[in-house]
Parts: sequence; C-alpha cells; structure tokens
Amino acid sequence: MLYTDFCDDFNVCLNKGDYTSANEVLMHELGATLIRRKKDFVHLLNESGVPGEMSDSDLELIDRFVTNVPYNKNLMVGASLLVNMQNKEVNFDGDAKLSDENVKNGYHVMKTYFIDENYSNAVDPVTAIAEAVGQGLKLGSNVQEGKNKKKYGGLDIAQKQQEAKQAMIASALQAKQANLAAKQKEQETKNQTKKLVYIIGGSLLGLIVLGVTVYQLRKKK
Repeated sequence: MLYTDFCDDFNVCLNKGDYTSANEVLMHELGATLIRRKKDFVHLLNESGVPGEMSDSDLELIDRFVTNVPYNKNLMVGASLLVNMQNKEVNFDGDAKLSDENVKNGYHVMKTYFIDENYSNAVDPVTAIAEAVGQGLKLGSNVQEGKNKKKYGGLDIAQKQQEAKQAMIASALQAKQANLAAKQKEQETKNQTKKLVYIIGGSLLGLIVLGVTVYQLRKKK
C-alpha cells in the first residue's frame, strides 16, 4: 500500500470496512511517530503500563508495543491519540484541531483488528446462515472456518502482531531514511553557502587589492 496522507488513507479503509488495511495504516503512522517523536512514544508505553526507556532501541520499543497492544485497551487509546495529535484536521479558519471522532475510530479499528476478531471468532448460527445464503457459500465451510479460528486464535493473534510489527519497522526505516536525506541536503546547502561566501570574499579581497594598487600607481604619478 502507498501512503500519502494518514487521515485520507485511514478513512478510505474505514469507509470500506477494511479493518486490516486501516490497522496497517495506523501501524505505519506509529512507526514513523516513533522516529519523529520517540519521547512521546516511550511516554505512551509507560502511561499504558508497558516499560520503555529512551535508551531502548527502536526495534525493542516496537516489539513491546505489538506484544502488548492486543491485550491493553489503554495502549490502543493512547496510540490513536498520539497518531491523531500529529494529524490534526484544519478547519475553515485555518486552525488545527484534534478530531475526537478520528481518535475513537483509531481505537475502534485496533480493538476490532486485535481483539474482536480473535476472541469472538465463534460463528453465530443466524449470522452464518445469512452470510451463506447471501453469498451463495456453503454453510458448513463457514461454520468450520469459525471453529478453526476459535481453536487457533492464539496463532491468529500472533500473525496479526507480526504483521503490525513489520508495518511499524518498515515505516520507521523509511522515516530514518527521510531524516538522513534531509540532513544531507541541509549539509549540502550549508557547504554551498560557505563556498559562495568564500568566493564572494575572495572576489572582494581581489577588488580591494586592485583598487589599492591602482591608487598607489596614480599617487606616484
């Protein structure tokens, strides 16, 4: 998935009911947030009861987040709040305002992705029948799939954690590369400015020397 604007990408996925992609967008933004605002990310962990230090590596912090987030609703709320604090909506007056709805939606997506689908995987008979009839599918396969998900829920949640982890790592690496590129460009600009100053300074010095020489020659005459 290509990411352009967090709010746009997230809301597109949400409106489609695609919680898997919506959560991926959230995790991607969280990975970038870790690089941009590591102190806030560590604070998020600590306030949610998860230990974290500024001295911890990015990978360690990501691992602690994805390990705990399926079981920690405070961490979900805080993560959604942190992401949306960086992506405030601009109103008609040009003021940036935190969207309560976006914060709630972020929490809802993580809760649905990590918890609801993992801990409530038993297929309701009425729902299974309705889906089978509506989609022209075999009822037996739907029910069996639900039983399998319930039986192997631990494996399912581990897979979701791994997917979240990979999204955060990939985003963190991209953010680091962007920071490095920005610093290199800044240094190049500084070097060019210094070079220009030296050139201008040398030219002025040459003009002064030339002027003094001409003045002395005229004075001798």
